[in-house]
Amino acid sequence: TTQVTLSTKNTTINNGKIYLFSKAGSYLGQYQYTDDAGIAAFSLPVGLEIRLRTDIFGHQIWSDPFTVEDTGTNFLDFNTGGGKFSVTLQKDDLIPIAGIKTYLFTGNDSYTGSHASSNEQGALAYQLPEGDYRLRADYLGHRFWTDTVPVTDDTAFDFTLPHNDIDITVQSLYQGVYTPITGIRTYLFTDSDSYTNVSGTTDQAGTVAFSLPDKPYKIRADYMGRKFWSDSFQFVGTSLIISHGIAAVKVIDAGTPVTGVKAYLFNENNQYLNTDAYTDDDGIAGFQVPADGSYKFRVNVNGRTIWSDPVSVTADQTTQIELETTQ
Repeated sequence: TTQVTLSTKNTTINNGKIYLFSKAGSYLGQYQYTDDAGIAAFSLPVGLEIRLRTDIFGHQIWSDPFTVEDTGTNFLDFNTGGGKFSVTLQKDDLIPIAGIKTYLFTGNDSYTGSHASSNEQGALAYQLPEGDYRLRADYLGHRFWTDTVPVTDDTAFDFTLPHNDIDITVQSLYQGVYTPITGIRTYLFTDSDSYTNVSGTTDQAGTVAFSLPDKPYKIRADYMGRKFWSDSFQFVGTSLIISHGIAAVKVIDAGTPVTGVKAYLFNENNQYLNTDAYTDDDGIAGFQVPADGSYKFRVNVNGRTIWSDPVSVTADQTTQIELETTQ
């Protein structure tokens, strides 16, 4: 019996496949898998000169030659070298990036089948045999790669992703006047429209901030029942400008303006847009709304509910809508 213990520098390797060869390199048609203790056993003729090979983490690693002796059980330590590959995933200002899955590849970009996620300190580790490796991190909708890292011993590596604080400003535009749009939800997408699971709400300046790597992104703002998209941006801030027009809702009763009536704004699908306005002395309630949309308006007068037909609003123009209460 030849008992083989398969290991790296620091730990044994379970479920590792070990192939049996002659000393001259001819495959002898036998292999064994290591158990939970990293041990595999072969029954071999005394005097046989052998070499072992294991295929792990994308590398073929050979043992030194070994002669089976008549000593009962032969013990062979098949140490593949290498060590602990300790990685810190971080931004360039040394802020750790937590909860990101990394994938281990060989130096020639073959996937090893191993992966690990960064903890709260951005740390992760692999126990590896000697060889060249690369890591890929899937982060904010993009793939990031390290250079090739040789692992010949315990190896520490900083996987650093440069970031920039990106300010996105959402503004309305009406007749040359820009106005911040506050308190709306924005969502971060890659330039190929994949959602990154990152969102933010615009502040009093209409701005939302994201800390982003040097990759292309765009944002979607959900506003007035519609979705508005920015152009693609990369590593610099941008603005999302939403052109507006005026919808002037005039409420009249037998030709006389009705003042102090609340008008409600809906989209064409009767979804209330959480916006209302009271009619002034001329019976008009004004709404500044995104252009090219279709809207409906509702008033409640004298126990009656009156709706407008769907109305389209043009950028930088005022669209008049009359609601007659006596119809």
